[in-house]
Amino acid sequence: MFFPSLSTLFIAILVVTAFYYAVLGFRWFRALNTVRLGKSIQEPLPSVSVLIAARNEKDSIQKNIDSILQRDCQGPEILAQYAAQYPDKFHIIAIKDLPEGQSAKKNVISLMVATSESEILRLTDTSLHLQKIAVHYPWKARYGVHEKTFVKTTGKETLKGLWEQRKRWASKTIDDSPRFVFLLSMVFFLALCFVGTLSFFSYKILIATLLVFALKVIGDMLLIVRGLHIFNQQQLLKWFLPIEFFQAPFIVLSVLFGTAGKFQWKP
Repeated sequence: MFFPSLSTLFIAILVVTAFYYAVLGFRWFRALNTVRLGKSIQEPLPSVSVLIAARNEKDSIQKNIDSILQRDCQGPEILAQYAAQYPDKFHIIAIKDLPEGQSAKKNVISLMVATSESEILRLTDTSLHLQKIAVHYPWKARYGVHEKTFVKTTGKETLKGLWEQRKRWASKTIDDSPRFVFLLSMVFFLALCFVGTLSFFSYKILIATLLVFALKVIGDMLLIVRGLHIFNQQQLLKWFLPIEFFQAPFIVLSVLFGTAGKFQWKP
């Protein structure tokens, strides 16, 4: 028999963090519903810089660069490994000395932002860094929601590759995400995993866990459906429920291992 006082404590933690998670999910869902295309664009067209940080991307860099070169914008600056082939369109920033405590990719992105003279900066694969730019620099940061702005990428083909990728992403979560959001989100996922295990010993905890998990599924479903609609990927919805059962422990473990530095960088 599980101790009644501890049972009540765990249920209270789960309910409070679940309420926060629901509010956060609703705000994301509402934000996605308010995303609209711009009604006009200034004339003449503003200058645009495309900033690309690449490391060991031999399997995809050629397709990426070829796709960018097909754009009809005039005079873009593009960072690429084979910039010598297009001297009129490419500008290279070579990183010789990396400041202690900084990652190579984010350091080069910071330098590109500082040296660019264009009115619009187009960044890819830098969503977390974009949060810092929006906070510390007088720039307006927006996510592209038009189909022509989407950047296609190939997913990891193995579970091990996905696991290492998520740990790498999680390694900078504390530094790049709002601390309060990160802390409460982690408490919720950790509580869901822990309390779910205790459900085998307490009927009350079992009922509370099932109700909270149902609330999470509904909230995640609304957000995922909206996101899949934006990216025109509705066929992926069939994988939602199977993955939902593994999401919480997967996130908790990846963050714990990632923040502890227990991950393998790309070879």
